[in-house]
Amino acid sequence: MTDEHGAQDELPAYAYALWHNYSATVNGYEQVEFPRLLGVYSSQSRAEEALTRSAKLPGFNGELRNVDDVDGLVIDRIEIDYASWGGGFFSHNSEGTEE
Repeated sequence: MTDEHGAQDELPAYAYALWHNYSATVNGYEQVEFPRLLGVYSSQSRAEEALTRSAKLPGFNGELRNVDDVDGLVIDRIEIDYASWGGGFFSHNSEGTEE
């Protein structure tokens, strides 16, 4: 790929995002997801190294017992220069009707 000046673009085609997806009960009944972006990496192997390091930290390694969640660590491959959500946003009310 080239830019407007004809220079060759040397970015990788993909980035690798390391997330921690944590869910918790809110207001005593509602299960809510809390995704946290821990880092974005230029290769799968670098993201995996970061995941391994993160898994040893408090909150992931078993030291905090009931709040630990190493299973919530995930790597997503993201295509560079690509809009993955192009349809806008909508939601549903409590009756299931689109708002």
